Amino acid sequence: MRAPDPDGEHTIDRRAVRALLTTADRRILLMRVTFPDPLRVLWITPGGGLDPGEDLLGGLRRELREEVGHDDFEIGPEVWHQTVLYRIGKRQVKQHNRYFWVATDPFDPVCELNPDLVEREIFDEYRWWSIDQIERSAEVFAPADLAVRLTALFEFGATNQPVDVSG
Repeated sequence: MRAPDPDGEHTIDRRAVRALLTTADRRILLMRVTFPDPLRVLWITPGGGLDPGEDLLGGLRRELREEVGHDDFEIGPEVWHQTVLYRIGKRQVKQHNRYFWVATDPFDPVCELNPDLVEREIFDEYRWWSIDQIERSAEVFAPADLAVRLTALFEFGATNQPVDVSG
């Protein structure tokens, strides 16, 4: 769906799903994404856009298979939602992320199953992060207050309704 942009361009609405892959010792798997134009480096959770007609959990399993090489996780509750605006080249995208909590044992992620060659190039590192490491890091994370949000999630668990982490 496209909505008019105030500058006369079009904004593309994109539905997306993301996984908070966390371990019992409170670490989370993040992927470093390096966008070339303009140069931006960001640590994000695995996930991405839904295909037309694709349901949330089916799309999340597909994204996990493509981005980390596994899709056999027990997917937990939806815990966050987020709307972000960003540009890819000349296109403006309004992305609606839905985050699901997925408890897992640590594993070595692989991206070789990802059919998108561009994604395979821009996903340049995976790392299991502790909350302390995120708090001490000068890196950029999405959402920006990831450490605070994860602390609340680990301490209090999932709420009845997903929490808005936009902004």
